[in-house]
Amino acid sequence: MTRQLACFSLLVVLLSLSCRKKGEEPAPPATPTPTPTDTLSSQKTILRFVLKAADNAGLAADDTAQMLGNNEILLTLPFGTNVTALKPTITHTGASVTPGSGVAQDFSSPRQYVVTAQDGSQNTYSVSVRIAVNRTVYAVNSAGKLYALNGTNGTVKWQYSAGGTVASGSPCYQNGTVYFGSSDGYMNAIDASNGALRWRFLSAGSLAHTTPVVSNGVLYFGGQRAGGRGALYALNASSGALVWNNLLPQAPLGNPTVSNGKVFVSYFYGMVSLDAATGASFRSYSTSICGINPLVVNGWVFSGTESTVVSAYNVQTGANAWHYLDVPPGSPSAGASSSPTLHNGVIFNAGYTRYLYAIDSSSGALKWKYILGGGANTGYFSAPVVGNGIVYAGNTDNNVYAIDEQTGALRWRFSDAPNVGGTPNVGGINYCTVKGTMLYVGYSNGKVYALNAVTGGTIWSFDTSAPIYGGICVEENGSVAHPGHSGEQQ
Repeated sequence: MTRQLACFSLLVVLLSLSCRKKGEEPAPPATPTPTPTDTLSSQKTILRFVLKAADNAGLAADDTAQMLGNNEILLTLPFGTNVTALKPTITHTGASVTPGSGVAQDFSSPRQYVVTAQDGSQNTYSVSVRIAVNRTVYAVNSAGKLYALNGTNGTVKWQYSAGGTVASGSPCYQNGTVYFGSSDGYMNAIDASNGALRWRFLSAGSLAHTTPVVSNGVLYFGGQRAGGRGALYALNASSGALVWNNLLPQAPLGNPTVSNGKVFVSYFYGMVSLDAATGASFRSYSTSICGINPLVVNGWVFSGTESTVVSAYNVQTGANAWHYLDVPPGSPSAGASSSPTLHNGVIFNAGYTRYLYAIDSSSGALKWKYILGGGANTGYFSAPVVGNGIVYAGNTDNNVYAIDEQTGALRWRFSDAPNVGGTPNVGGINYCTVKGTMLYVGYSNGKVYALNAVTGGTIWSFDTSAPIYGGICVEENGSVAHPGHSGEQQ
């Protein structure tokens, strides 16, 4: 049987060979079916971008970036953070990211991060750092209490009491110190970080209506002395040491303005300038009563008088360039009731006429004027401030007015009782301060208000429990929006 199977197998092989055509090669072996392999990933997304406190000195806690869309990433960091060597921790879906996670970078300007996928495609992100706003509002009430309020929500950071004395001037912030005067004759220097007293200087009389100003490390302010006379002081702003004082025949009616090495101040006999370094007299200007703070800019000094809304004088020669005078029918006086402010070549100032004026600074020509209704029941405007295309001014009729800078039309007004500020013409105090889209104002009902500067809506208020007759000083990240007492150019 075995021999039969072997013969059969041999026969099959022979038959197969006999069927192949002459010269035909054997068929190649079949090619195996390929096995599928994984394709390279195209994923290249940043999932998380974080600055860890452990990797970045000065950060108290981890800060995670906000993804804004369009491949933009934003980090908001606390005020004072050094942004020149930040080490981010980056989580992503790609094969790599450049610069790498944990690599220190300077974020003073936006940085580009490129995520590369496994397949070689790339995705670019722009990463920006913003320093958070640290805004403080300083207000002093008539009971001599200075308040430092959070500018965002109105909560109290600290408060300092001058011992029950009267204060109706505006506080002044500079280089981490807040300065304010009180009726006991002291100029007070307060640590802006914690409300602690740094130093006090005793002058020769009341400083209740005084608003100081700092320039080149020197604090300037005017005050009263015996017999209705006055004095102008210059102190070392850091130590409170007296640099010089100049005795005046009358107490200043306005607060000093410092410009180009000179101090300008108005009082009963007119307006004068002194050498800022020595206190020596330099020039006399108007001989009329000037009860407000001078505005000094571009070689000109602008001030209202008892008979003019604004007058312009050459700083060097004292020569008068122009006066703007307005005597509407029934007006109690033609003089100025506030300190002038300059913005975009236009001077804004108020008069006892109950008008707020916009005057061309070069020619003295009137651009527009806005009057309150109500006749004898209407009041006087405080010194104006300008921002957002709007002129803001408090008024003794209980309102804060927002007037279009170009047209003089009323945008909105805000009211509370009693009056905004107190009696007008107390050192030309400016009751409103604008910072961005926030407007801050003090009322004689004791409240500080933060208003939306565009709409006039209330954002927050804080009650100091005593009238506020002075202006509001606002500090943001170490820079200050002055309350306008110095005739600021805005």
